[in-house]
Amino acid sequence: MVTTLDIAPALLTVEQAARYLALGRSKTYALVANGTLPAVKLGRSVRVPRGRLDAWLEEQAQRAGEAG
Repeated sequence: MVTTLDIAPALLTVEQAARYLALGRSKTYALVANGTLPAVKLGRSVRVPRGRLDAWLEEQAQRAGEAG
């Protein structure tokens, strides 16, 4: 039996994304606001798609590898 606790959310709140990235809440909101982090607006709520966030992280890691 699958419960809601067994399923990772597809959309994260900005606060959840901040914890996931080990960043502060304000910094994460700033990254979303300037378009650095992928986000979608649902009504008045802002959510960060987990799949796009993971892809963004992978892209950042690849860029860092190329630069170093």
